[in-house]
Amino acid sequence: MAKLNNLLVGDRNCKLEIVQILGSIPFPKKNSVKRVVLKVKCDCGNIKNIPNYTFKTAQSCGCIRENMANIFKVGDKHNRLTIIEDLGRTILPNTKTLARCVRCLCDCGNEITSQWTNVNQGNVKSCGCLKSETSSNTVKIMQEKNFVHGDSKKKTKFNRLYNVWCRMRQRCYNPKQEKYKWYGGSGIRICDEWLDDYLSFKNWASSNGYKDDLTIDRIDVTKDYSPENCQWLTAQENIEKEYTTDRETRRAMLEEKRVWTMVLRYHLIKKT
Repeated sequence: MAKLNNLLVGDRNCKLEIVQILGSIPFPKKNSVKRVVLKVKCDCGNIKNIPNYTFKTAQSCGCIRENMANIFKVGDKHNRLTIIEDLGRTILPNTKTLARCVRCLCDCGNEITSQWTNVNQGNVKSCGCLKSETSSNTVKIMQEKNFVHGDSKKKTKFNRLYNVWCRMRQRCYNPKQEKYKWYGGSGIRICDEWLDDYLSFKNWASSNGYKDDLTIDRIDVTKDYSPENCQWLTAQENIEKEYTTDRETRRAMLEEKRVWTMVLRYHLIKKT
């Protein structure tokens, strides 16, 4: 009879009985370090290999802990699965081990057989339909978030409009852009609706008379880029507006200078 450190074939501890002493072998994998391994049989019928130093502390193959969680009844519902039959301890096809299994009816109408602990712990929540729906929703969200509009490609219909949007952002947020000082440097920003959403800008442009020969214009040059403050003008109209605006600005500055000159002269005369 094989004997190892006072352990013999046939020795029992709780539900476990030694059926073979395998000696010093790599465990639990072929590339693991060598350990003294015992082959034990549980009262439930399951056979497994364990290191010799765990024999005195192990009580079963795991079935005791599993049975503690096996308090359930037909009709119990876990996530999308309703238990319709207790299959008892069944040999699992993949691992060839015994485990408590149940047959469940999914909310979608499909039936599945699963290990009870997986159903109880939430590792299995449906027949697979939940994962499929979640994946579909995730793909849909990602497609909406990262929608490929194709307008960044040259020679596409709205490539010019896409470049208008890009240059608008550059003027307002890139200090290295040559016109930044007149826009972002002067406090001009882009509304939240357009800032990171080209499609929103495109929809506004398409419904507000955009054409390839027009340029975007802020109605009030002191306010931000937004649907309420923007319009499309021809290049000539834009130049005329800039000239008119500059002329009015210079006129206002001259008027302000004239007023301050008169005020200064008044105070000087009053002092004398």
